[in-house]
Amino acid sequence: SGLYKLSPKSEIKFSSLYANNNLNFKSQFNEIKQSTLDKLTIENLGFNINHSRNWNEKVKSNLSASFSSYDFSYNGEELLDAFFNYETVKKNKINDTNLSLDVEYKFNNRHKLMNGYDFITNDISYTIGRISDVIFDEDYTLESINSKNNTHSVYNEYAFKNNRISVNIGLRSTYFSALKTFYFQPNLNTNLRINNNLSFQLSLEKKNQFVSQIVEFETQNFGLENQVWALSNNSKIPGLENKQASLSIVFKKNDWYVDVGSYLKNTNGITSLTKGFNRDVTDFSTGRSETKGLEVLVKKELNKFSTLVSYTLSDTTFQFKDLNNGTSFKGNFDLRHYLTIIQTAKFNNLEFSAGWRFKTPRPYTPVNGLIGNNANNIQISYDKINSARLTNYSRFDISSSYKFEVSKTIKGTIGVSLLNVFNEDNNISRNHRVVLDIDSASYRLRELNKFSIGRTLNMGVLLKF
Repeated sequence: SGLYKLSPKSEIKFSSLYANNNLNFKSQFNEIKQSTLDKLTIENLGFNINHSRNWNEKVKSNLSASFSSYDFSYNGEELLDAFFNYETVKKNKINDTNLSLDVEYKFNNRHKLMNGYDFITNDISYTIGRISDVIFDEDYTLESINSKNNTHSVYNEYAFKNNRISVNIGLRSTYFSALKTFYFQPNLNTNLRINNNLSFQLSLEKKNQFVSQIVEFETQNFGLENQVWALSNNSKIPGLENKQASLSIVFKKNDWYVDVGSYLKNTNGITSLTKGFNRDVTDFSTGRSETKGLEVLVKKELNKFSTLVSYTLSDTTFQFKDLNNGTSFKGNFDLRHYLTIIQTAKFNNLEFSAGWRFKTPRPYTPVNGLIGNNANNIQISYDKINSARLTNYSRFDISSSYKFEVSKTIKGTIGVSLLNVFNEDNNISRNHRVVLDIDSASYRLRELNKFSIGRTLNMGVLLKF
């Protein structure tokens, strides 16, 4: 990254990023005669250049151009009893180019107007597949190669601010070339300050998004594979429409900070991969989601000690026309209660912290058993999607760090942490497989559970030059 001053009123910033991650992971579970192999590669590349200028006391502009690419490849294999081999393949490539111009006109200290234009071009391809040597488990491969789209957006926003209230109201108009459709997205954000300690915030907005993740209900689920990003089109993957409202109250006094907020989100056009639950559907199903929530954050500073308590109450439901007989069901990551307590203490260069996280269980899809009696017709009989839940999640961590100086130009930090101090067994996923019992020459159902990290000690040294 870098910064270059063209003049007292004008400057250019530029930045770049490159990251490459490769992972090969093998596991062996002798007790259940299961082995897995994961191969994961993620490559990210990005550039950005930005020119800003203050033309005079009232007008300033910002012109930026950026390019980013994302290349994801995953291959996962699972071998059960040396007879059943499952392979999951996922690939995802995204090229994104963005050009934007923003102009701000300031009437006075209370009123200003922002206008802008954004041009975005996307080139996205993906592959989702599963291959198995099991006769009753159908192979499939879903592909979308070189899906391209140009998006043109114009936005206008008016802002008002005085000592008690601030209001931002705007409208974004977007043309999405792949769907040949215009979209209008209004938004309203207000902040009302009652006094120096208490304020209210209200937000209302509607957004449209044309690149979205495909929701998956049944994959190999090793825990390493990411969800695939796809571009909206007319046939299978619609554009996302999100309507959201939130209201929060913020209280600040002395060393206390309290933030209480509630929100409601409705999203239409989400896309699910239906393989594994509905064999009559070829690949995708579209639907909607609704999330209601309450969030509470409390922070307290006292001399060298700091306490943070965070609590979230939420409810997320999905509804897809081709799944669960069209009736709604709980979302994949619906966590009704989530509580976090973190305590820190600082003594000069030495810092200690302890944290406890508690989450009520996430849902999973139970099974009723097996249907069929031979390799040609055997299959898993699923109950209602996400109609059961796992066990509660609880984890207590402690850590400490010490900062030191080797010289005036070299500084360092030594850190030690112990995760999951009480070695809790936190079940984070549950899946089912059909296996062959060699002794009885019959098929049976196997339950596979995955647990989060056990008690783990970490140590590290960081040096800054």
